[in-house]
Amino acid sequence: MIHFSQPLVLLSLPLLFLLLRWARRRTHGLTLLMRGAALFLIILALASPQLSSRLRESYIYFLVDLSGSIARPREELLGLVDSFMVDLEHLRYGLILFGAEAALDQGFTSRLDLEGISTVVPLEGTDLSAALELALAGFPKEGGKGIVLLSDGLPTQGEVREPLARAVSAGVKIFVLPLRPPRGEVWVEALALPEEVPPGAEFELDLTLGALESGSGETSVPARLLLYRDERLLQVEEVRLAPGPNRFLFRDRLAGAGFHRYRVEVVAPQDMILENNSLEGATVVRGGPRVLLVRDRPGGSTSKLLEAGGYEYRRASPAELTWEALELAAYRLVILDNLELAFLDERALTALEGYVSGGGGLLVIQGQRAVTGLRQTGLERLLPVSYEGREPAQAPSLAIVFVLDRSASMMGKKILFLKEAAAASVEILEEGDRIGLLAFDVDHHWLVPIRRAEEEGKELIYRKLAALKAEGGTDLLPALREAFHSLREVEARLKHILVFSDGKALPHEQEFPLLLEELEGAKITVSAIAIGEDADVDFLRGLTEATGGKLYQVKDPRDLPRVTLKETERITRQRWVIGEIEVIPGPAAYLLRPGLGPEPIPSIGGYVVTYSKETGEMALLTEGEDPLIGLWSYGLGRVGVINTDLEGRWSAGWLEWEEFPGLFSSVVRRTYGRPVEGELAITTEISGPEPSLRVIAEVTTGAGRRWANLLAVRGVLAGAGPEGEGEAPREFSLEQTAPGRYEATLEGLRPGAYLLSVSAVRDGEGEGEEEIATRTEPLTIPYPEEYRRLGTDELLLEELAASTGGGFLDPGEGEPLPEELLRGGLVRKVRELRSVMLLLALFICVAELILRKFT
Repeated sequence: MIHFSQPLVLLSLPLLFLLLRWARRRTHGLTLLMRGAALFLIILALASPQLSSRLRESYIYFLVDLSGSIARPREELLGLVDSFMVDLEHLRYGLILFGAEAALDQGFTSRLDLEGISTVVPLEGTDLSAALELALAGFPKEGGKGIVLLSDGLPTQGEVREPLARAVSAGVKIFVLPLRPPRGEVWVEALALPEEVPPGAEFELDLTLGALESGSGETSVPARLLLYRDERLLQVEEVRLAPGPNRFLFRDRLAGAGFHRYRVEVVAPQDMILENNSLEGATVVRGGPRVLLVRDRPGGSTSKLLEAGGYEYRRASPAELTWEALELAAYRLVILDNLELAFLDERALTALEGYVSGGGGLLVIQGQRAVTGLRQTGLERLLPVSYEGREPAQAPSLAIVFVLDRSASMMGKKILFLKEAAAASVEILEEGDRIGLLAFDVDHHWLVPIRRAEEEGKELIYRKLAALKAEGGTDLLPALREAFHSLREVEARLKHILVFSDGKALPHEQEFPLLLEELEGAKITVSAIAIGEDADVDFLRGLTEATGGKLYQVKDPRDLPRVTLKETERITRQRWVIGEIEVIPGPAAYLLRPGLGPEPIPSIGGYVVTYSKETGEMALLTEGEDPLIGLWSYGLGRVGVINTDLEGRWSAGWLEWEEFPGLFSSVVRRTYGRPVEGELAITTEISGPEPSLRVIAEVTTGAGRRWANLLAVRGVLAGAGPEGEGEAPREFSLEQTAPGRYEATLEGLRPGAYLLSVSAVRDGEGEGEEEIATRTEPLTIPYPEEYRRLGTDELLLEELAASTGGGFLDPGEGEPLPEELLRGGLVRKVRELRSVMLLLALFICVAELILRKFT
């Protein structure tokens, strides 16, 4: 059938007829006929002629549910799709995959390519409405339209009513193939326990487990139930679960104050979905000690100082702690008392950061033991000081003199290995360090006077070492005295002498004790490496012990390079200064009043070398203006550091000072959480497959509990258990949305236990911030709802099919699609004839020109 889209153009045909009659008198008959035909075709082309026909076509979308609750391989589901496809000329297929989101994998084609599909959709949810919307938007206007849905019919997001109504109005039929989960599936449905319990009171844990029918014909599913508290196994129970919910009650009591985390796990032989086999919950016991003193050795004075200040505390070794934020949150202050910081692992550091960020207090007391062997530690980011200076000039400066025995007994392999050891040790020195090489026999001379160890200068040192020869006797005292006098004039934080000797030192009964006293007074340490069996070990031991150095005995000269490197590395990493050090008030000394009186502060015998951070508040300094006591704020919490021990080795003068207990209490008070006047209530809402967390804080203040407005409300969410390990605490701000009401939303959280802290502060009008209210609560993010809703929603799937005139499909392979889908609908096909008529007109015009040329 032909019709014209511009029929008004045909009104020009009478004019063409009149024109041809007028031209008949002057034009040859055949020529006139050809010209008239060409003009006639042009007029028809301008009228846009179209040839239309009606054909039968059918468009079918396969919607395949890949969400986590299906628990079937993708290949198996695509195999079902392949079994339904029929090769007919009028059929067109499309493929949409969906989970928490929907994605079009293939548009309409005569045959879907199901090999190597790479489309990925999130599995932690089911958005059936998004898949239906995507399919409805992709159908053409005409033809048969149908949807084949492979799903369990359990959406976790979206609303299917609207796309279902659109499908009905568009005449789209929905046929459903129900996908049922594996039999024998079990999961932890819910774990309920009180948010807060009294100390020593018994309480219940209400547990619900879900199960599906077993495929073995049994009426129940065998499973093992495990209950943990704070990662310690409390109970193991063999159970049989009936299909549906199964409720269990457990009783427990908690004597100690603090936050406690419970975890339930269920294991079953037929279980396929593992994401829903564990669930956590937490509770808090209020009261009890609020200071946690972490110390791994008996002794020390910190316990007595806390008692003198009236602070209740719990003392624990690092091995006794689980190092979780929930465990630490029970306390308002954690004190690390001269622990070996190099052995604090990432789990402990993450817990401490989450605890402090959430409003806890941290006080680090560090002496020589705390920083021995310390290279780097994540604890540094919490402290108001750093172990490395901000600029190269601030790096710890070392001056070291190698006193090398070149006596005749060192001939042969000994002198060769000695030169190799010294050269290797020089290589690891930094450019800012000072190095000197002094050789001795009965006399002594400088191979290299004390100088900077810059790279270009090391070549000279290597040449001097290469020329060293063994000869003469052994007299150590003059060489030691020369090294001491030269080092005393050098500006350096750390000054050290390293002695190499293989023989007996000449007796200098009166001079050696005097030299040792001078070395101690000048804060110069001496280490020694005794080479061979004949070395004067007793003398060298006395020398090193008197000055705070170390002694090594090397029986095989081949071990010299290794031992020398070990001692040089130890010295270069030495982070402390020993000697009588004067103490002066720092810029933030006012923070320690009234603990800090007007009288002079006693000196100390040593301290850890650190550098103040830009916003650190330094209360006490050494005479060289190095930090001794520093404080600052971190997140919602406070952190302090004392850079000397409180065990008496370096701090004997302080511990005997009658004002020191008051000073220590001031430091504790400045890092200890302080009471606040207001009340803060926290409400949380968890939604979405990722999921997201909505935090609502309501703040009241004053005797009348009035709404507190225009506050700065900040929060910190820290991982509180193994699932939160390695994650940095998330800090966020809450915006005011109503009187006294503040809200924030956090996205993309992982399941597990968390510690949520919220703090509200008011601008103190020139006096800093004033804390109004603060609260810390445990929070559990459950696994996504996708893994909690298992089974098949037959009612929803039946509604989808019945409302659209569809039906249920047989899952057997090779079953064809229903006839109403295959039959399709009529489609009007239109073919434009304009170009054909224009080509004919052109051909006639060319033919007419040729005719005129030859007639």
